[in-house]
Amino acid sequence: MNLQFSLYLDIIRFLAAVLVVLAHANASYLTSNELPLSSHGHFAVVVFFVLSGYVIAYITDIKEKNISLYWSSRLSRIYSVALPVIILTPLLDYFGHSFATTPVIYADSASDFWPIRILASLFFLNEIWFNSIMSFSNAPYWSLCYEMSYYFIFSLMIFLKGKVRFWSITISCLIIGPKILLLFPVWLTGVYLHKSKRLNVQSLITGWLLFIGSLLALIFWEYMKITWQLSIFLKTLVGAEFHKQLAFSKFFIGDWVVGILILLNFTGFRTIGSQFASILDPFKHIIRYAASFTLTLYLFHQPLLRFYAALIAGEEGNIYFFWQTIIATLLTVFLLGLLTEHRRDSMRQWLRKKLTKLEKMAIMQRILT
Repeated sequence: MNLQFSLYLDIIRFLAAVLVVLAHANASYLTSNELPLSSHGHFAVVVFFVLSGYVIAYITDIKEKNISLYWSSRLSRIYSVALPVIILTPLLDYFGHSFATTPVIYADSASDFWPIRILASLFFLNEIWFNSIMSFSNAPYWSLCYEMSYYFIFSLMIFLKGKVRFWSITISCLIIGPKILLLFPVWLTGVYLHKSKRLNVQSLITGWLLFIGSLLALIFWEYMKITWQLSIFLKTLVGAEFHKQLAFSKFFIGDWVVGILILLNFTGFRTIGSQFASILDPFKHIIRYAASFTLTLYLFHQPLLRFYAALIAGEEGNIYFFWQTIIATLLTVFLLGLLTEHRRDSMRQWLRKKLTKLEKMAIMQRILT
């Protein structure tokens, strides 16, 4: 992966997280006016899925060539932030509820059956089949459950062979259920971007056409709300109740198209990236540092927004109240990122030792039997 393409993916990753933050900062308890670009939160998650599929396929080819390396990286990456989120979200919600002067702040959150919510979040089971167990006030957690399912299936595809692989994947898919699998093709477009030789475009003209054409198509697609319209069409086909049970997958038709457009955009930029060297290279350290807080920003922002809105107790639509809440949230995300996402290397090393030991034991057992 060349430097400019890597930096572009970091920028996209960070901007996608910002779009999700804007979507949740658009809440009625914070502002009475619609925020610019605040209706593209779901689109941003689709971007994450394609980007994730590409990065995972890339690193398994380059350095994570055995299962212990793969899972020590995946688990440390996710749990370094997910564990603090699982612990802090119910605490933030509890104290936020006690501070809140208006119930609207926590109107769409959930706190009942808290042991189930914690256990489901801990093992990423919130969205299997037609369950949709919200992680207290933390709605964005759903996509992490999808991601972990994709990581697991992909590891079976890569590290197992023959009948064992076939039956392992089949049984895993039956456990995970159709809802999560509906967006798996979106994640796999990222894998295809890395694996496909057909997408190794050499012509700069073709690269520019793919980059600009896909960008314009994505802008048009989002502006016309075509994903939402396709979801409404799906609702007429399957009925309101089943459509509701699909939860975040009810946009899957549009998401498949958006995934392909993102694939074309990444293909185009990978070809023309060197032409942006003078723009991107001087800021590479800033770009990478900002991107290194992406997961923390994504997973922590909503419970923090609600908590600070309740704590500050400002008036809806008040610009000072809005910015106080946003700044407090971002500062806390920064501090939490330093303590979580930026400390994952020690967790990865510990996990690698444990998983390598288990892998060796499994190999020895196979030899002995």
